[in-house]
Amino acid sequence: MQWITHYEPRPSHAAGAAAAFVRACQTGLEQGPPQLVMVFASAAVRFMLADLVATVYQEFGEGVTVLGCTGAGLVANAREHEQTDGIVWMAGYLPDVGVVPFWISPAEARSRSPAEWQTALSLRPEQQPAFVLLSDLFSVDGQALANALDQAFPGCPKIGGVASSGQTPGSNRLICDRQIERTGAVGVALWGDLRMVPFIAQGARPVGPILEVTQASGGSILGLDGKPVLTVLESLFAGLSQADRLQFQDQPGLGLARQGIATEHLQPHDFVVRTMIGFRRAENALLVGAEVLPGDRVQLRIRDATIAHESLVHHTQQLARVPSTAAPAGALLFTGQNRGLDLFDIPDHDVSVIRGALRNPPIAGLFSQRELGPVRGKTREHGGSAGVALFYTRGWS
Repeated sequence: MQWITHYEPRPSHAAGAAAAFVRACQTGLEQGPPQLVMVFASAAVRFMLADLVATVYQEFGEGVTVLGCTGAGLVANAREHEQTDGIVWMAGYLPDVGVVPFWISPAEARSRSPAEWQTALSLRPEQQPAFVLLSDLFSVDGQALANALDQAFPGCPKIGGVASSGQTPGSNRLICDRQIERTGAVGVALWGDLRMVPFIAQGARPVGPILEVTQASGGSILGLDGKPVLTVLESLFAGLSQADRLQFQDQPGLGLARQGIATEHLQPHDFVVRTMIGFRRAENALLVGAEVLPGDRVQLRIRDATIAHESLVHHTQQLARVPSTAAPAGALLFTGQNRGLDLFDIPDHDVSVIRGALRNPPIAGLFSQRELGPVRGKTREHGGSAGVALFYTRGWS
């Protein structure tokens, strides 16, 4: 298994960069054309994507799978290119690996059953596929889609991100082979002589007690610990330090833990961090942008560079200490839009930690509106986190 990453910062040079990328792959991948090409592009490149993908097929043939999306920031090897134009290509030579691409429409994403997923992909959980999923925030409920895939392929690893180049419906682009879509979700299932190890590194610290949701409706929390939600939050906010109040006001976050784990056994990584959207005082409702059920637990979260750094270091060093995971062949990074320089005050933080601990694997990815990754065996949609996928051979060849 081998991966090659190439970055071009100038949209006007994107066509030439595609040809250069092909030449680099033909030189570096001596075994022949790659089976998978990942593409992450800025908004300025979105109108060129069809031509760029056509160049890939012209040079590599119809046996290649192309998958990607647009992003507000891009990741390529040792650099995080924040709020800049450009395009990242990543080619994977994957011998003895089956590559199954898919695009799913918004309507299909809402209705496709687990059995229909297995039929559509011609795969079964026993084949142990690994999934990379890219979606559009405005047309697809990413968490619901992840739930369906978890039911269809339980125990199979999944990682992904949400396209972030546009802030209005239809402004993002999703790439699946020759298709360039504005809605839905795209993905790829990889099975055979490939092992994907995903993890999520959180980027916020907990503040205050863990509270139980006692009344909720859809994406609104109405009651906590048997009291009106706004009454509880106002009390909590009054008890914060001045520094924490300022940070919380800048980007309020909420950790959400599902039912099934006793409160006293909950760990920080059991919470999915989501941004508070706002309040409806007339309804005494807190809007969190995620389905919430009575019995779920919540806890305030504040963005914290130290916690974000320590979480990523913890995960990478754990993997580095094990010979079978210490040197991945390649990696994908979906990092939250509020990380990067905005959080760490230094450039290239996440890629530097990953490459420094894990022997400099080729990396590609983007700054994502939300990140998809595992929590206690379930795939969850996160905010402000780093979602990482590391690729290894199983040694079946």
